[in-house]
Amino acid sequence: MIRKFYESSVSCSLSQSTEKHLLTEERFLLGGKGQKLYEMHKLGIKVPYGFTITTEVYKKYAQNFADIDFELPHTVKTNLVEAVNELSAFCNKPFAQSSHTPLLLSVRSGAPFSMPGMMETVLNVGLNDETVESYVKQYGESVFIYDTYKRLLEMYGNVVLNIPRNAFEDLNHSRLSKHPSKIEALKFIIEDYKKLYKTERGFEFPQDCWTQLFSSVEAVFRSWNNDRACHYRNIHHIPHDIGTAVNIQMMVFGNFNSKSYTGVVFSRNPSTGENALFGEYLENAQGEDVVSGYYNACPLTSSSKRSNEQLSFEERESKLFQELEEICKKLDCHYNDMQDIEFTVENGVLWILQTRNGKRSSNAAIKIASQTIRSCNSDSTTISILNKLTVEDLQNVMHPVIDDEKHNFEILSKGLPASPGVASGVIAFSTKQAEVLSKHGNVILVRKQTSPDDILGMNVSAGILTAKGGMTSHAAVVARGMGKPCVCAADFTIIEEDKKVVFGEQILFEGSEITINGTTGDVIKGVVKTIAPKLDDDFWYILALANKIKTTGVYANAETEDDIKTAIHFGAEGIGLCRTEHMFFGEERIPIVQSVILEKDITLRKQHLQKLIECQKDDFLLIMSLMNGNKVTIRLLDPPIHEFLPHSEAEKNAFLAYNAHKYSAIELDAIVENTRENNPMMGNRGCRLGITYPDIYVSQIIAICSAIKSAVQRNIFPNIGIMVPFVFDEKELMVIFQMIRAQISEILHDVEHSAYAIKLGAMIELPRAAIIADRIARISDFISFGTNDLTQMTYGMSRDDSSKFEESYIENGVFSDSPFNKFDIEGVGELMRIAIKKVRVANPNIVVSVCGEHCAEKEAVNFFLGLGVDYLSCSPHRIPITKLLSAQYCSTKEQHQ
Repeated sequence: MIRKFYESSVSCSLSQSTEKHLLTEERFLLGGKGQKLYEMHKLGIKVPYGFTITTEVYKKYAQNFADIDFELPHTVKTNLVEAVNELSAFCNKPFAQSSHTPLLLSVRSGAPFSMPGMMETVLNVGLNDETVESYVKQYGESVFIYDTYKRLLEMYGNVVLNIPRNAFEDLNHSRLSKHPSKIEALKFIIEDYKKLYKTERGFEFPQDCWTQLFSSVEAVFRSWNNDRACHYRNIHHIPHDIGTAVNIQMMVFGNFNSKSYTGVVFSRNPSTGENALFGEYLENAQGEDVVSGYYNACPLTSSSKRSNEQLSFEERESKLFQELEEICKKLDCHYNDMQDIEFTVENGVLWILQTRNGKRSSNAAIKIASQTIRSCNSDSTTISILNKLTVEDLQNVMHPVIDDEKHNFEILSKGLPASPGVASGVIAFSTKQAEVLSKHGNVILVRKQTSPDDILGMNVSAGILTAKGGMTSHAAVVARGMGKPCVCAADFTIIEEDKKVVFGEQILFEGSEITINGTTGDVIKGVVKTIAPKLDDDFWYILALANKIKTTGVYANAETEDDIKTAIHFGAEGIGLCRTEHMFFGEERIPIVQSVILEKDITLRKQHLQKLIECQKDDFLLIMSLMNGNKVTIRLLDPPIHEFLPHSEAEKNAFLAYNAHKYSAIELDAIVENTRENNPMMGNRGCRLGITYPDIYVSQIIAICSAIKSAVQRNIFPNIGIMVPFVFDEKELMVIFQMIRAQISEILHDVEHSAYAIKLGAMIELPRAAIIADRIARISDFISFGTNDLTQMTYGMSRDDSSKFEESYIENGVFSDSPFNKFDIEGVGELMRIAIKKVRVANPNIVVSVCGEHCAEKEAVNFFLGLGVDYLSCSPHRIPITKLLSAQYCSTKEQHQ
């Protein structure tokens, strides 16, 4: 139940690589904080002595913590008393006894996964009136002892007894403004706080130190299920049943005197990834002060100073800075990752309170991974580092940036560039308002400073702007972890009662548009023009490494020139899905398509079809030229026929004009109405169009074959797959294949077979097609699973309409996420498993692929690759993501088998 980290025998290093990190099971037992405290102790790093109450205790009594009156069982209390007494003897400081050097304790949470600020902490446990008086008798009155007692009363009252924080803050501000003497003010504040206990809860602050300790531990355990912690776990997909540990340590005091400090340091720059210390500190303060955002802390290093008036920690305490620097290097090397380290200096002695893998921007994550891999000589280390990169890391670095050449924008303010990136949106002053406004567009959450209670508002916002706090404040750390732009300590004032914010002479109201640049710290009025980012060498290094490791092809879903060039830029090995319907929706082409569908006169219909053939031929020839012999899979027309018909007045007028007003508006309405379907997503679409409107499919096949012929004449040797969509039976597939082969025979009879390749296949999007996939496979060269439609048809719900009820399903625990976002392995996945197993038996040479946006979701990619698919196809901008996920799967393949 308890793991200690204060034994006197300490080794300076861990000799065996297998001992370098505790097992994953240890992290789930001790929590991330406890595990790393134990490891730092073993590495010879000075951590405050203490012990960890393991997650076993939480899990055993989890259901009881919902009861606010639940107390720790007697056996747990007994073990806790024994552990504290042992710690007390080791430190030579008595706990719960009058002494001029009492043992005071910190009680902190320690989840297996980092959840910064989401759970509770109680500091200075063990102070009471008697202990304070004995301290004063020994050392005289000091700001330190009264400030420490005041902090305990605040934290205990808020965390343990749920007395609102602002009730303490109001009393604090009132007294400090009336009393010039800090000591006298603190005495009055302490008495005011004690009265507040009586007023708010009907009883006095507990003077019994053991009561303080037991109830603080209970409160920390209970905080695992507070709203913000639950929301954070939902956002970051952390399991709810793993529970938290509790870490109990002797207090070390950054508020002891002028030679005492508290700070946060990153072993590398969390915004840029630069290999240099980055952090902030406060003189004469306690640890929570830096991360709370209530104070604008001072820079740790001289190079990061923001004004000449500030003294950096490096300048103020050069020897301590060097000691801290060595510890940072040691931990960075030990974990092969950037560390977020909290430290306290008590009267000139440096203590490390905790270390964890630091939240970093996506740019920093990629740079750190690239630098670390380049400098290491170990394949296992390379794989470990590569596997730490996330989908969001690659997504975020490809987000647009401000166009530096456009200077016609107004800068309202400049703050600290706390988390890089650009975000535009409307101002919201509260989490509640952010949630409301985000339903209509992007939101920028604007606060004096954020707190853990703002987690939902931060999650729905595009960016965060605060007036207070530094580069290591709550807003900065959480924003970086979420990959959202953030600017802190900007110059503005919020006037909440008037719902407005004042930037110098500029006044903006809630709902006004602003842009924040988390890379420069600029706050800009209105929405600013952005451009695609320039990706640096570190990005391309990681992508090249992923290419080297992965063993499965990564193709693109693309049909326009821009998309294909983007796909080539990111290294697509082919086009896995060319959606021909996207070629039909141009302003000049849609009336032609509509005329093909609606024209009854055969001669006129053929004329329209010929125009369509010429347009498509040019499109296909361009695609073949761009891909230059790489595989291109062309899907024949798929959407329901009604999607092409004119519906709006503008569309109807354009159609009538194109047809020289052959129809009246009333006649057109009647024709359109006659083609309407009650359930078009399950109606006349896909291969059904090829059978009911064969001349449309024939025109597409003619265009493909004609383009191939032209390409060969230009010394381009096309590699083409023609894919038939929405198949449910091999017989309908055979009808379409006969059409295709007839045109190939007619148009390409005089072209050498070695100059081109045409493969025929089917898209598996219907449950029936998955079940009889072996029959489809026997007559096909390839099959491709369209996971979007297969999910839609398996669930019997439209992805376009499901948003209307998905939220209720998630709230009721039916879904953890939309199945269109998170692939359904149990249901849709099982259909794929059945299909692929049958397909491989029926046609061992068949090529199997997956086309859909699920190909950029980690669990889905692991599942698809585990089924042995030959390639994945996704949108062009997701190619780097799919490559990374494929490489991560291959690098840890044994774990998936």
